[in-house]
Amino acid sequence: MKRIITRRDFLRTSAIFAGGIGMGSFWTGASMPYGNIAHAAILENVKETEKLIGDVVDFALSSDKWKGRFGFVTLEIHGGYFEGDKAYFIRSEASDKDYARANGLIFSPRISLALDGEEMLGEKAYADFYHIEGQWPVLSSIPGRADYTPAWRIFRVSKKRDAGILKSVRSLKEAEGKGDISIRPTNIIVNFPLVKWPGGELPRDTRLEEYLGEGQLIEPVNTEKMQVTFKLHECFPSERYIVTDASLEGPSKMMNVAYSPKASLLREVDAAAKILVFVNGIKGTGPMGFQPSIVDNPPRHRNWSGFWDHYAFKWTDSSSPRLLFNHSQILSTESKGLVQRFTGSPMTHPVGFVVNCPVPVRAPRTFKG
Repeated sequence: MKRIITRRDFLRTSAIFAGGIGMGSFWTGASMPYGNIAHAAILENVKETEKLIGDVVDFALSSDKWKGRFGFVTLEIHGGYFEGDKAYFIRSEASDKDYARANGLIFSPRISLALDGEEMLGEKAYADFYHIEGQWPVLSSIPGRADYTPAWRIFRVSKKRDAGILKSVRSLKEAEGKGDISIRPTNIIVNFPLVKWPGGELPRDTRLEEYLGEGQLIEPVNTEKMQVTFKLHECFPSERYIVTDASLEGPSKMMNVAYSPKASLLREVDAAAKILVFVNGIKGTGPMGFQPSIVDNPPRHRNWSGFWDHYAFKWTDSSSPRLLFNHSQILSTESKGLVQRFTGSPMTHPVGFVVNCPVPVRAPRTFKG
């Protein structure tokens, strides 16, 4: 019998041939080893600043308007409906190259692995996003629900007759039953985190002194201008990212971002990249007040994902840390017993979680230690 090549087979094979060796040895004990040591070892600091997402309105890598060691990015927001009410989201990446190009998004084939949730886990690793001709899309979930995730599967809705403005999944199903519309599922997965929804929104940090602070927004969501302004953080090797949600309730509260419990399934199906966060060592601009975190692959690489499987590293001797820039350095340092690894964080270990960190900008490193 001829073997069918799945998305997972293709991505794993592509990773092996692109770099020559998989990262299974490094991620032994993680939920699903994935990635590429050889590629991570040669990641270099970029030389020029580059906007990666078409919805970026403005950004700066730093500012003298606040005390915190972070910049800002202003993004366009987009509207949708959930159960008759308005919700607003930003756009980051898509698993389909043509869709990504047409919408100014990062092409991220890895997040297509969210489609494997039903086969592997018996449940969907995505929510439903209904793209409807001539009106705002309809969303199947929002923060505050157990099924919320910013990983959406696109459904195409075509109107056969005038069905009016459809504002809920229920109204879509009723219209489909009457023959007024047709609904066609696609295999496109997108990362579209919500920033404002019925009964809630991401909080603004009024102090702007710390990475976490009171929240990740510099200004409240502006539904008149259809814009939102986030803190923009530095990550090695050359990424500038924002934080929108986390799949574990404790970390989401600590970071003052949305709670996205269903996004936890993304690490189970390999749709999440790896992010390495330092909990001691060199003082700096990272989430815990130490050096910037390290992500395993850059945007536009086949293994890229804005969904980050969170790992924490602790120097065993905090008096003699050094600045690390990539996975190969982490691997070498850990093999010598100089750092200890935690799945998730020291407080959640061995339970892992996913943090959604879209990267709208790449820029040369500015943190020097």
